[in-house]
Amino acid sequence: MGFGEQAYGHADDAVRRLPDDKRRAKAAALPYSCCHTFRATGITTYLQNGGTLEHAQTIATHESPRTAKLYDRTR
Repeated sequence: MGFGEQAYGHADDAVRRLPDDKRRAKAAALPYSCCHTFRATGITTYLQNGGTLEHAQTIATHESPRTAKLYDRTR
């Protein structure tokens, strides 16, 4: 059983819920966000506060430093 199946019963359920999630966020006057939004914000904040790109790569479990570098907004 994969991660999506454990969390949602079936991996496709998360994709089907996406329009409902966006509609609810808009109705509540909130910006739409997803788990990746929080992940990206955390890594970006870590780098802005002096964290190293190498450690950010480890935190994000990215295999390539090029992927982790996408979050580097400090320059």
